[in-house]
Amino acid sequence: MQKNKKDEAYYLNILLHSNFYNVKQSAYLFTYYGRRLAKTKEQKKELESIISQLYIYKYQQKSLNIPEKLQKEIRKFLDELRDFYA
Repeated sequence: MQKNKKDEAYYLNILLHSNFYNVKQSAYLFTYYGRRLAKTKEQKKELESIISQLYIYKYQQKSLNIPEKLQKEIRKFLDELRDFYA
């Protein structure tokens, strides 16, 4: 149980400090770590919405910026996760 809490804190820290400028990496991080952190039905629904919007960036050769609307959605999701795991 204790190890699981440490893992969740570690995963959350990675997402909280992910660099929005490296969109491709952010897309992969949210897919991998986000799915390990989202526990409630609402969190999973919100995460899948973010992942589906980030999907197009995974296969881009050049780096693109995440649209401001999606950045706000990501920040809101991360704030909710931070509160959930506090």
